[in-house]
Amino acid sequence: MNRNHSEGLDQVLASYTEASEDFDARVLHDYIQRYPQFADALNRYAQVQLSSVRATSEEIAGTDLSDEELLPMQSKLLQRLQLLRSPIGAGQEDGTEAAKKLAAIKGAKATEAASIAVFGGIGCGQDDLFLLVTEPLPGISDVPDWVYSGLGGHLGVSSAGVRASITSRLGAQRFSASNKPINAAPLTWKEAVEQSITDEATKQAILRRS
Repeated sequence: MNRNHSEGLDQVLASYTEASEDFDARVLHDYIQRYPQFADALNRYAQVQLSSVRATSEEIAGTDLSDEELLPMQSKLLQRLQLLRSPIGAGQEDGTEAAKKLAAIKGAKATEAASIAVFGGIGCGQDDLFLLVTEPLPGISDVPDWVYSGLGGHLGVSSAGVRASITSRLGAQRFSASNKPINAAPLTWKEAVEQSITDEATKQAILRRS
C-alpha cells in the first residue's frame, strides 16, 4: 500500500469520526465532496457505522471479558481497519480471494458462524437467508451493502470483493440437474427476507437496515 495514501486516509477517517460519531448522511456527503479520492473508504466506514450499535457506559462497565474472548474481537477490528485503508480498486483484486473463502464455508458450523457475523444470530432463519445470499440459485438481485460489509469483515476481504464474487454468478447461465437452462429471475432482497426469516420482529429489523 502507498504510505502517503495510508497516512492521508488515516487522517481523513479520524477527522470524519470526530465530525460524525454516529452516521450522518450530510457529514458523509460533505467529506466525499472534500476528499473524492477516499470516497470508497468513507462509504465503507459509513457502512460499519450503520451496522454497529454503540454500547452504553453501563454496558461497557458491566462487561468483563477474558483475554481469550477479547483477542478474537481485536483481530476482527484490525481486519476492518485494514479493509478501510485499502486503496480504491482493491475490491476487484479481492474478488478471487473472496470466492475462495466463500467456497470454504461448508457445513453447519461454518454457515452458522458466518450467519451470526452478518445477521447477528441463527435462531430465526438467518442461516437460511445467508445461504440465499451466497448460493447461485435462485440468487438475490439487490443484496444491501451492509451484508457484503459484514461478510467481508468475517472473511477478512473487502466488501467489494465479496460483492464481485457473489454478483458475478447472477449473470451466468444456470442449468438444472438435467442440464436444462434455468431462466427463473433471482429473488429481491425483500422476498428473500420474507421467505427465510420466521420471526416478525427480526424480519422487520433486517428490512429496516436495507
